[in-house]
Amino acid sequence: MWQIPKKVSLVSGHAEGETELSTFDKALLAAGVGEANLIQVSSILPRDVEFVAMQQFVAGLLLPAAFQFIISHHPGEVITATIAIGLPQNPAESGVIVEHTVSGNSALGEAKARAMVEELFAARQRKLGEIRVISSEHRVVKLGCAIALAVFWPD
Repeated sequence: MWQIPKKVSLVSGHAEGETELSTFDKALLAAGVGEANLIQVSSILPRDVEFVAMQQFVAGLLLPAAFQFIISHHPGEVITATIAIGLPQNPAESGVIVEHTVSGNSALGEAKARAMVEELFAARQRKLGEIRVISSEHRVVKLGCAIALAVFWPD
């Protein structure tokens, strides 16, 4: 049975590789989650979640995470993956997580992700308190990947 997460870590990474798989794997390693079995979850942040630094874990751990990545084969292209978390003014309410990628810099990706958080709060008729953002920006040499994640911890 799954538990409601108590903690979340915002992490990101980027890398170059020879294949899409190795590039993605190297970006996961750079983000600190390359030895986990990620389980992609949708975009709700439970209430009362504490933001923490990346935690130690045993290789092979099933690790829930909201994440987005982008891979490009275009040398010179700037790619960005962004996670934005909207926290409500009312601590009894849940927050939202937006995952976004863009061919462009982190400022562009973060602006779009922030706007998406605001839209999701409006759709829920909730008042937005704070937005926390993490991005990974990468200039492609040959084959590049950027990834951003919100990693959930049970305790």
